Amino acid sequence: MNNAIQLKAKGISAEEARIRIVIRDKCSFHLLKPMVEAYLFGDVTALRLVGVPIGVNPHLVHQSDVEEFETNDPKWLPICHKENAIQQNNHNKTWWLHERHPKAYLDYLLPKDYSETTHGSQALSGLNWPQVPKCQRDIPIFGSLFEDVANWFNIPNPISSATHPDFYPARTVNRNNLLLRNM
Repeated sequence: MNNAIQLKAKGISAEEARIRIVIRDKCSFHLLKPMVEAYLFGDVTALRLVGVPIGVNPHLVHQSDVEEFETNDPKWLPICHKENAIQQNNHNKTWWLHERHPKAYLDYLLPKDYSETTHGSQALSGLNWPQVPKCQRDIPIFGSLFEDVANWFNIPNPISSATHPDFYPARTVNRNNLLLRNM
């Protein structure tokens, strides 16, 4: 039984079945870790484009891999501890660590409120992606996206980064049998 017939048997319209098949066969699925703002911390020029003043330098636990974003900024940690307590007490988020929230830390570093559409888009458009991974094993989740796009267009990958096995399989995997090209 082909996929369209299986989907129709589940009560899915022919058009939706067609769209699902196209997405399954032609789309790629990628995530960011923890969020797009983390990658800005890999390029000081991008931070300046966001509006972080010259002389204000982020304090990061992991100086290299921004996908492991966490700050140890002594001036900001008291704010983080208060937010952590609020999240744990009021929302039962025992896993919450505010010091791992790059958007909140970025907002703290800016002299004005951070705006994704204004500040974020300016910084992302100017982000020097090849500079973000400081060594081969950095940013494997985003590295998977770059590898997938480079593979799709048959061009060299512009960044030298590892790929994540959950988001980009080894080259030995037959991509014709994948639900999504990179999974």
